[in-house]
This record gives sequence, structure tokens and C-alpha cells, in this order.
Amino acid sequence: MALASEDRVFVRYDVPGPVIWHERLVLGVATCGQGWVIVLTPDGDVFAEEMSTMNDDLHGFRVVGAGQDLPFGIAAGQAYRIAPLPVGPALVQLLADGRQAAAAMAIPPGAPPGVMPVVAQPPLVPMAAPPGLAVAAVAGAMVVVAGAKWVYVETMHGKLRGDDVLLHGGEMIQGDLGLQELVVGQGIWAAIRNIHVRPVEEYRGAEAHHDARLLPLSFSGIAREERTWRDVSRSCQQVAITDWKLPGPRTTSFCVRFMDRHGGPEAHHRRFVSLQRLSSDSWGVAEHETYMKTVARLGEFDGVDIMNLVGVEVLLRKAQLIEYVYSDKGPAAKGGGKGDGEQKKKNEKGGHEVIYEASIFTGSNKEYGDTMVAPQLLEYVAKEVEKDAAVMKQVRKAREERKGAW
Repeated sequence: MALASEDRVFVRYDVPGPVIWHERLVLGVATCGQGWVIVLTPDGDVFAEEMSTMNDDLHGFRVVGAGQDLPFGIAAGQAYRIAPLPVGPALVQLLADGRQAAAAMAIPPGAPPGVMPVVAQPPLVPMAAPPGLAVAAVAGAMVVVAGAKWVYVETMHGKLRGDDVLLHGGEMIQGDLGLQELVVGQGIWAAIRNIHVRPVEEYRGAEAHHDARLLPLSFSGIAREERTWRDVSRSCQQVAITDWKLPGPRTTSFCVRFMDRHGGPEAHHRRFVSLQRLSSDSWGVAEHETYMKTVARLGEFDGVDIMNLVGVEVLLRKAQLIEYVYSDKGPAAKGGGKGDGEQKKKNEKGGHEVIYEASIFTGSNKEYGDTMVAPQLLEYVAKEVEKDAAVMKQVRKAREERKGAW
């Protein structure tokens, strides 16, 4: 239960020496809350004091219960008491002084810049209030917590997520969450939240943390901070998507981890070109570079969870196809870009021969160590090629039989 006027409290300060508990008589509770009260001391002084565990000056405090002379655990020899306690006109005068001082403390001492004072306003009962929510007014004043602010939870009607809320008294509050009618009388409500001042910037960047396709953003001032690829790899997490439209296994997770081990997408591209001895005009090299740059920007700057995007899966499927072409097991084998003319012809031939497999790699088939190629993708491609080969074999046999019958 919160402190009230005429409550007695004994406080022990965090100082060396003998244990002494100082008696305090509460004369008023400060408007800002947070444990701040106006007190009377044994020396007759009146000042504001924070009766809270957040007060580093206090080693402890004890509230005197009804009918108690001293709180539990405090001996008479340890108490520095108010003697005698004020009564009659003296008490009335002190309580009036305390109420005045408490009403003037709309902001706690030492509060950071930007904390809005608590302003007493008459409560406005909103129209068509949803059930289960109470009007945000207590004793005629809006509920404002010191060191915190009300911000918008969603972006709508010109209000951005994380923007400060200008309270007008018609809000409906339940705990730290609430609703504010943006246009009075039109039933357009925005969700608001009471949040500590310090994490507001982080909160503003977490635009849609519940959306599997997006990652929280962070800012340095007003500029967005780019992630490193290591951060992208740690932040992304593949989730099940029931309406995933691309045939075959999801390989983005494999590719993200693979590229993380080699310095990121762009570093991986340079490594791939160097290992395969390719030139800039070799088949697929320019496309591979574009795919790697695109994937890097999506993860590092745009803040999307690339493991859950079909578009990124398509890009990485094509990148894997290009790497497969130049791998030991691929149609073009090794040694592409700087070999002799015969090797270049083989590479060009390999590039053309893989066109059929390309349709399967990229998921557009008939509606039905050093190389970054997911093993499950190779298994899928092999099965699809085998399946189509068996179908085409049956088609050829049927044609031959019809031709023989004629």
C-alpha cells in the first residue's frame, strides 16, 4: 500500500557508524510518484525524500503500522524520533505545507530531460469505449510515470511507431497499454504504450518483431545502423510457412551460414571467382555478383529476415546453379575463365547443357566443401531429373510404337 499523509516512517542511511533509524512524518505524497514524499524530520525540517529501494542513500526504511510505537526490529536506543509529534493547529499547518510542496513536484529531482510533468486535467470519457478498459485518469490527473513516456505502438494516420503521445485525457488505459482516439468522434483508435525513456529508440526500431520476414532496426541518432553479415546470420531464423510457393527444399538457411563462414555474400563471390579462375565475362559471373550484392543489402541494410523470403530463395537457387556449373561435379567442371579456347568452349557448352537443370534449380519446373550448393537441393534436382527422364523415356517409346504401327 502506498504511503499517505500522517504515515510515520523510519529510515536508515547508508553511512558507517552506529545503527540509527531516523523518524519521518509524511506530510504529502508528491504528484510525480516513484516513492517521493514530503516529510517532517526530528529537527523540524521539511523536505522531499524518496522512500524507495531506488534511493541509493537509504540502507532501509520501515513503515510504522497502525497502533505501533516502533517498527519491528528497531530498538528504542536506535531511533532518532520526532518528539513530540505535532498535533492540533501545528499539524494542520504542516500538512497544508506538505500538500502544497507535493503538488508542485510534478517531476522527480534528477529526472532526465524530456520527461513530461504530470498535469492535472479533468477526465474526458471517450465515446464508444471498448469494454474492459478504464479511462486514464486518477483523481483528475492523467497517469504519467516518471522516467517513462507514452509512445505510439503502431504507424497510422501520420503517427509513427515510437512517436511521443500527447495525452488529452480521453485515453483508455489498462496497465502500461492503452488506446487513444486519433480523431475524436470517428472511432479511429491508435494503440499506445508507456515505456521507459531509455529504450524508446530500440522500441521504435522493432517495427514488426512478430513478422517472420522482418528484423528489428537499430539507429545511431537518426541514421539507421547497418548489420554485419555475422549479425544477419545470428538474427535470422527460418520458420515454417504453410503457403510457401517455391517447389523443392528451402536452402537459404544453408547459404546464409555458408557465406558467414567466408566473410559474407560479397566476399564469397570474390572467393568463388578466384577459386574457379573465372573472368568477369565468364558465364554467370556478373549475375552471381548481382545476386550476392542484393542478398547482402537485404540482410545488412533493409533489415529483412532473408530466410523467410521466397524472392531471396530464388536468387540463391540461381547462385547455387552457377556455382554448381563450375564445380567438380558440374557440367563445366573446373578451370573456366582463363583456360584455352577448347576449355572455354566446354564451359559455354556446359552453360547451355545446364539450362534444363536450371528450371528445376529455380523452382520453375513443369508445375509439378567449396561450392555453395545445398545437398538437399542436389538431391531434389536429381530426383526431378530422374522423374522427368523416366517420363520422356515413356513418351519416346510411345512415339516409336505409334510410328511402327503406321
